Amino acid sequence: MMETIRTKIIFLIVKKKEEADKWKGMLCPKIKKKLDVNKKDSLRYVPSHAGRDKYQAAPTQLPTTPIHQQAALREKLPFKRKPTTVRRMPPTQESSVTDH
Repeated sequence: MMETIRTKIIFLIVKKKEEADKWKGMLCPKIKKKLDVNKKDSLRYVPSHAGRDKYQAAPTQLPTTPIHQQAALREKLPFKRKPTTVRRMPPTQESSVTDH
C-alpha cells in the first residue's frame, strides 16, 4: 500500500513538472492571468502620502466616454497640429549643466 501511494505521488510530481516546462515565463498561466488583471485594475488608483510611513490609494477619475467611442471620434475629426517652437533657455548661475 505504501509503495502504491509513493508511485502515485511520484507520477503526479512528474506530470506537474512536465506541465511547468511548457510555461513561457516563471509564473504559471493562472497566476499570470490574475496578476495581469490586478495590474490593470491598479491603474485606476493613485497613491498618496497619509503621514509618516503610511500611504493610501485613492481612485482616479475615469473618462465617461467609452474607449471605442473615443476612437470613432478621433477617426472623424481631422488631425491638425500647430508647429511647436523650441526655445533655448538662458543659462543661470544655479545651473550645473555647462555648454561646450
